[in-house]
Amino acid sequence: MNKMFTSIAPEPGVSSKEVMEGTRGLRTKLGFQRTSATEAQSRARVSRLKMDFIRAAFIAIAASEKLRVAIGRTPEELRGDEDFISEWTSIADEIRALLHEVESTIMLRRHSMGLIALQTFQMTRQLVRDSSNANLLTHLEAMDRFNEFRKGGRKAVAAPATPTTPK
Repeated sequence: MNKMFTSIAPEPGVSSKEVMEGTRGLRTKLGFQRTSATEAQSRARVSRLKMDFIRAAFIAIAASEKLRVAIGRTPEELRGDEDFISEWTSIADEIRALLHEVESTIMLRRHSMGLIALQTFQMTRQLVRDSSNANLLTHLEAMDRFNEFRKGGRKAVAAPATPTTPK
């Protein structure tokens, strides 16, 4: 096999089906709620408050019984929320890194497939010049219809050469 046509993206150690089933199972098991784009936008500004500000507020709550009653949360519950955010932010970072790796691998595979298709197109254009490869003409026409790199609009496909007899 020609090394030029081998894929540069490695095969993963698990099947795509296994990853899909595992991911769906994990999402179900976690049970996180999904916010709509509108809801996320309306909560974004408050959710980005600096942790120093939030910690200062938590310290005030810990120092005042009246604040604890008004807020309805204990300092321990609030620290638990802070720990949750810290731990799950790290997990979200790992998930984003995984997503980037998956998308990069897909892009490498698509690039490899695209190069093979473009090279096949160019080779087929050369081959159909010989009448013995006339069977490739319909395939060339199909590739030409979908070719996004076509220069100057739609080009006519070269017909196979027909042998002429001298007179």
